[in-house]
Amino acid sequence: MNTHWSRWAKAAIGALLVAAPALAQIPLSGSTRELVAVNTDVERYLRVMQVTGLAPAYPWSVRELGPREVDALIPTDTTHPWLARVRPMPHPFTELYWLAPEATVIYNSAFPYGFNDGALWAGRGLTTAFQAGFAGHVGRLSFTVEPMLFRTQNTAFALRPNGQSGRLQYADGANPLTIDQPQRFGDRPYQQLDPGQTTVRLDLPVVALGISTANQHWGPAIDNPIILGNNAAGFPHLFVGTSSPLDLYLFRAYGRVEWGRLDQSSYAVLSGTQSRRFMSGLAGSISPRGLNNLEIGGTRFFHTLWPDSGLTKHDFLRPFEGLLLSSVASQIGNGSGQEPDNQLASVFARWTFPRSGVEIYGEVGREDHNQDLHDLTLEPDHISAYTLGLEKVYRRASGDLLVVRGELINARVSSLNLVRGQGPFYVHSPVVQGHTERGQLLGSPAGYGGAGSVIAVHQYCRDGSWSITWNRAVRSPPLDDTQTFVDVAQSLELVRTRFLRSVDVTSVLTVTKEFNRNLDRDAMNLHIGVFLRPRF
Repeated sequence: MNTHWSRWAKAAIGALLVAAPALAQIPLSGSTRELVAVNTDVERYLRVMQVTGLAPAYPWSVRELGPREVDALIPTDTTHPWLARVRPMPHPFTELYWLAPEATVIYNSAFPYGFNDGALWAGRGLTTAFQAGFAGHVGRLSFTVEPMLFRTQNTAFALRPNGQSGRLQYADGANPLTIDQPQRFGDRPYQQLDPGQTTVRLDLPVVALGISTANQHWGPAIDNPIILGNNAAGFPHLFVGTSSPLDLYLFRAYGRVEWGRLDQSSYAVLSGTQSRRFMSGLAGSISPRGLNNLEIGGTRFFHTLWPDSGLTKHDFLRPFEGLLLSSVASQIGNGSGQEPDNQLASVFARWTFPRSGVEIYGEVGREDHNQDLHDLTLEPDHISAYTLGLEKVYRRASGDLLVVRGELINARVSSLNLVRGQGPFYVHSPVVQGHTERGQLLGSPAGYGGAGSVIAVHQYCRDGSWSITWNRAVRSPPLDDTQTFVDVAQSLELVRTRFLRSVDVTSVLTVTKEFNRNLDRDAMNLHIGVFLRPRF
């Protein structure tokens, strides 16, 4: 285990030892149970249930959902196709149960491929992973422990020359000194033991608070979130937020404030105490009265170099500071408002129409503050990104659900660059790790490259599901204005999930043609994955 996780592991073990006498009195269920927090397939399914009206309207654009929230989303309708896998469960006052384990085997033939898979990084060659754990609750206190262990062969492949030597030769090909996104994690097999979706949470009547290393999703995007998704490992964080939507008569409000720690990989330029960052942020949404299926919200996410002198009140209150540098300057007594931090912010909307089985959504994100209101009026799109998405669900006579959806993200450097310098989205200074956690982007990889799009057809049936997805992504931003071509990957993915008597099996086949790979020649990759989830 990496040393920067050892403190968290020791703290978790200590907490379990303290709680052991009480936990020992709770009977361990002989069956397995799945939680939305640890199963993205179930999470996607519940979102589709919302679009069809089989699940109730509930905020979906700010989520690290607790067990009580999951229970509220599970359909009571007995006609939906995954009834045998997603159904209401009894909840006694105290309970301890196993989480369904998952074993993963992935093969990449030519180069690393994979995204939105949490801590896992699938290099060239064979990658194996295993995750398992347990969860439970005592009254309003719930806990989940589900670590992940993975190992990849990390076989050699051609790197994009970045002008660096030593360990930095493996760093990002376009911006090796300003973003922590290695092309390859060294020249040996790479492995990690990650705390995974581990959470301790207390749900009070209005407020929820806790500590977690679980992945979070901020914003309505499915494949290309601008601020937070599950492309990287979840980071350790404390949170305080609403335990359920808060009815303020004119609208229902839902959100959270949090503070956490972000770490870098071994292939970032900074070292020592500068290698860790303090994260602070907030995310929230409202649903106007009478429009429960409409969400309107926003996010703020700050990276700050962890201060050697210790954290101050200002570090914790940073998410509440002004949106403009001029207002920040008056708040902190700094003439310019400039601080050694990096802010990302976004506004979003999501609207579902259950009668039609349609969902539309969009988000606009920004890197850092505008100087003042005049600057914001002139150039609201400076270093910006946006996503747009549309989903349609068809309920078939057999009871199956057919889902057709499309999504795009655009974060390209715009023509504003002619008069005002712009860099790639997710890159900033002096916090030179970029918007990353341990070498992987916290948002969409296509956002860093500049653009991406997805078209998918997905069918849910009683024995599982199948899907066909086309994905286009720009792999890295252009080096300069004179570059006349880009590195673009086109992928076609086939996925089949089968519910068997004692195991769920998911098979994945992805063929990727990457044009101008590393700004050189075209390349092909075959990605094969098998995921096994035993049931007891």
